Amino acid sequence: CVNNTYPATANVTVDGGDSSLLVVTLDPALPDEDCCRVDLAGPSTSNLYITILKCDVNLDGAVSSADSASIKQRLGQPIGSGNFQYDVNLNGYITASDSGSVNQRIGNVAPACP
Repeated sequence: CVNNTYPATANVTVDGGDSSLLVVTLDPALPDEDCCRVDLAGPSTSNLYITILKCDVNLDGAVSSADSASIKQRLGQPIGSGNFQYDVNLNGYITASDSGSVNQRIGNVAPACP
């Protein structure tokens, strides 16, 4: 993404429970294991860099057994704004399938960003 243009449309909302949280949904999703520059336009224009690493639910930059354990602690919970990242297969539920997906990716590491 940093060196390539990846056109996507965005749906931007402010999380209802936290006015400091901006939720950006990109369609199509950004490519996994990549660093992307996101150009924001509006009243104040700025750029930010984000890394994409599927199954890194604790956002520490690597997929590990800690990610799998985090999912197992939340099995059966309904999806909401506080736990959506644990539904890695995006089926609307936190299940053993999500944990299995994480286990298959243990050892993957997020790429470096500028």
